Amino acid sequence: MGTGGHFAGLGWMEAERRRSRWRWRAYRVFSVQQPLPELAAALDAFDPGILTGYPSALELLADEQAAGRLHLRPVIVELGGESMAPEARARVAAALGGALHDTYGASEFNPLAFDCDHGWLHVNSDWAILEPVDADFRPTPAGRPSHTVLLTNLANRVQPIIRYDLGDSVLAKPDPCPCSSPLPAIRVTGRRDDVLRLVAADGNTVSVLPLAIGSVVDETPGVHRSQLIQTGPASIRLRLELRAGEY
Repeated sequence: MGTGGHFAGLGWMEAERRRSRWRWRAYRVFSVQQPLPELAAALDAFDPGILTGYPSALELLADEQAAGRLHLRPVIVELGGESMAPEARARVAAALGGALHDTYGASEFNPLAFDCDHGWLHVNSDWAILEPVDADFRPTPAGRPSHTVLLTNLANRVQPIIRYDLGDSVLAKPDPCPCSSPLPAIRVTGRRDDVLRLVAADGNTVSVLPLAIGSVVDETPGVHRSQLIQTGPASIRLRLELRAGEY
C-alpha cells in the first residue's frame, strides 16, 4: 500500500500506529487544531499515499492544493465522518487527484460501510446491524431519510452494543444496488459541518473547522452538549450545557 496518511483526530488510527514500528512509520495523524499553513507543510513533508479525513477538512486542503500551497499526490482519498455535497466532492477530486472513496464508521464499530461505484455505502451487515428509525424509534421505510439510526455490534464480545443511537440520518436504498452487492445499501444524509470563515486583524480570511473546537469541547469533563455560533465577521460564541452537578 506504500506510505499512508490519515488526517484529523482519529484515536483508533493513533492506536494502530503504536502497535508496531512499521505502522509508526507508515501512519501519521494530523490534528485539525493546528494552523492551516503548518498543517499543509507537515502533510507535504510526509507525502501520504492514502489520505483519510473529514470532508470539511479535505475541502480546505483542496483549496490549498489549488492555490499551489500544497503539493500532495495521494493514490486514494478516503472521506468519512461527514456528508459531502456533489460539487464539493468534484472540487476535492480535481484538486487532490487519486480515487475518492467514502467510508462510514463510528467509535462503536469501524468501519460500518464501504462505497461502491454507484455512490452507495454497503453495510458490513455480517458484523453489524443498522436500523434506520424515526423520532419515535419506529422503522423508517426504505427510500426515506431516517431521524436517526440504531447500531448493534455483532462482533464485540467485550462490551455489548445493542441498538445504540448513533444520531445520524441515513437513507436505505429501496431496491437492489446496480453494483450487484448483496449487502444493504445506504446513504448518510446527516452530519455536514460548516467551515467558519473569520476575518483576521490584517484583513485576510482565516478558515476554522468546527471540528477543531468541537474536539476540544468533547474532551472537556462535565460538558453535556455545546453549540458554536458565528456572531460576526471576526467573532464566535460557544454555548456549553454542563452535566447535572458539574460547575
